[in-house]
Amino acid sequence: MVCYAAEAVAVESAYKLDAGPFFVQTVEKVVLHCKKRDKELTVRVYYPKGDGPFPVIVFSHGFGANTEAFAGVSRHWVGHGYITIHPQHADARTADAKPTLPKFGGLRSLTAGIAERVRDVSTVFDALDELEKNAPDLKGKMDRNRIGVSGHSYGACVAMLIGGATIEAEGKTRSFADPRVKCILPISAAGSGEYGLTKESWKKADLPALYITGTKDLRPGYDASWRREPFDGSPPKDKYLLVIDGANHFSFGGGPALGGGRLLGGADYAPLVKSSSLAFWDAYLKNLEDAKTYLKADGGLSRFVGDKAKLSAK
Repeated sequence: MVCYAAEAVAVESAYKLDAGPFFVQTVEKVVLHCKKRDKELTVRVYYPKGDGPFPVIVFSHGFGANTEAFAGVSRHWVGHGYITIHPQHADARTADAKPTLPKFGGLRSLTAGIAERVRDVSTVFDALDELEKNAPDLKGKMDRNRIGVSGHSYGACVAMLIGGATIEAEGKTRSFADPRVKCILPISAAGSGEYGLTKESWKKADLPALYITGTKDLRPGYDASWRREPFDGSPPKDKYLLVIDGANHFSFGGGPALGGGRLLGGADYAPLVKSSSLAFWDAYLKNLEDAKTYLKADGGLSRFVGDKAKLSAK
C-alpha cells in the first residue's frame, strides 16, 4: 500500500505543514438574513485568536455534505491566519435535514441548485456586517479586500462560477463572477457536460486558481482528463493543477465519514492538500513571494509531492 503520510514525502520541502501559530476558534452556527431572497442562511465560522485583520475564505461544501465538511483542512488555514466561513446550502444533509434541490428534476435542477448556491456565497459577502453583530468576537477581524472562495465537488462548481466561469442555462450564457473575490480553489471540479458547463465555460475565468483532483477522482461516463478541463480551458497566468496519485472523489478532506482527508482503508492525502492550498492562499491573498515561488513548476511543491502527485502550472 502506498503511504502518503507526511513522513513518506520530502517533508523538508513542505509549505507550513505544521499547525500554525494561531489558536483556532469556532462559531458553530450563525443565521444570516437575506432580504432580497427572503431567505435565512446558516454558516459556521472558524477564526484565529488574534487581532487581525485576516483574509476571508468562503468554503462551499459538496452535495449532501454540510458545514462540517473539510473542517481539518479549513482549521489548518485558520491556524495560519485566515478566517473561513462555511455556508450550509439547501442540499445539505444534517441530523434533522435531508438534501433538497429546486423542483425541476435532472440537469435543470442541478443547474438551478448551483445558481442558488452562488447566491448563498454572495449573501455571505453582503452580510459580513451582520455576521460581526451576531458574532462580536469577529468585529474588525475580517479583511473585506482579501477574499477567496473554495469548494468541493458541487461546491467546486460554485467556486469556479464566482471566479468567472460561465454556464449555459435556458438558452443563455450566464456569468456569476463576483469582483470581491481575489482567487479560487476548486477541489474535484466538474468538466463540461455537467451543471450547464461547456467547453467554452472557462474562457473568461481570469482569477488565480488552484485545482485539486486525483487519478481515481472519476465521474461515470467521462475519462480521467475530464476533471482537468477547467485548468486546461482557463486563460494562462496564475493557474495550477494538482493531481494526486490514487486519490478519489472523497480523498481530499471532507467526504462522508472520511474526515481529515483519510480514505477508508487507504492513505492520508491531507498533507498534500494542506501544504498546496495554504501556499496558494498565502500567494494570492497575502501576496507572499515565498509562497508564489513555492508554487512554480520547479518550486518546493513539486519537490514535496515527488511521485505522489503531478503539479501543472501556467
